[in-house]
Amino acid sequence: MRIELSDYGDIQGLVVDGKPGFSPRGVSIIMGRSGSGKTLLANALYMEPALTIADVARQLGLVEKCPVIVDAVETVKAMADLYGFRNYNELHKSSRFSVCVESSIAGDALVSAGYNPGSVDFVCLTNDGGKPRIELVMSGRLTTVERTSTELVATLILNAASIMSWPRQLREGIHSLSYEEVQSIFNSLKRVKGRVDYCGFDFALGVSALLMARVPPLVVGELDFREMLDMETAIDYLPLPNRKIVLTKPTGELVMQIFNIAKDFVKALKEAGEGQTVNPIIYIDDAFEGVSTIDAKELVGGDEGYCYGWGIAGSYDV
Repeated sequence: MRIELSDYGDIQGLVVDGKPGFSPRGVSIIMGRSGSGKTLLANALYMEPALTIADVARQLGLVEKCPVIVDAVETVKAMADLYGFRNYNELHKSSRFSVCVESSIAGDALVSAGYNPGSVDFVCLTNDGGKPRIELVMSGRLTTVERTSTELVATLILNAASIMSWPRQLREGIHSLSYEEVQSIFNSLKRVKGRVDYCGFDFALGVSALLMARVPPLVVGELDFREMLDMETAIDYLPLPNRKIVLTKPTGELVMQIFNIAKDFVKALKEAGEGQTVNPIIYIDDAFEGVSTIDAKELVGGDEGYCYGWGIAGSYDV
């Protein structure tokens, strides 16, 4: 998978493993000074996939056929508002966001749209100033597709949703969520998951991946998100009498849990995708906050072959 981002501040100058760029393969340490755009990048990877999926669904008339996609995206936007994200619609209207999948991954989908995978290097789902399109990279040249198919769109949606971002606001926001807000998110997910079969198998995969990528699997009082999201790991919370959610673990342990959730997500997504998805990208902003150097080294080095495509933002020496 190749990701292209522009017009998001200074993120083009971020350093990955000592070299400018962003590699989706293996563990990458993205380092940058304060204000370099690490959090902007996290915010972009949190919102842009969902907003681009919503755009292409509207453009292709999928809203009427599969309204569950709209429900899923609206849930993501509600959570972004809850976590204090700002101006993401304005950025979306002026940025270029592109997720490109190797033709070997999207081979069957390309055939279904009438293209020869052997002549295609990448197939891309692209947002350009709020206008989505599907593009092909052929011998280094970029062209917009003239034909598409349900399978091709579903494959691109699934891969776009496989970008999992945990911005700092996500960790800070869960300290102050009310029980009623968590209940509302739980009910929204329940409604969406209950309507997946209406859309057909391919889109069910895409929406499930989108939801798993955006919603942390939690246990909040009697609300258990784990079964709904088919994931094993959970962060435990206790609702107090005033119905505010209080973490039961210190920040360092919470970060460790987030890494474990990311690993569970990678496993669940690859099993759901059945070969349609490339290695997911896990981007964690300020990934080692509150984590000891020993634990940080273990998190980065211990599961490189399992947690594919970690992009970890932070200027930490590990």
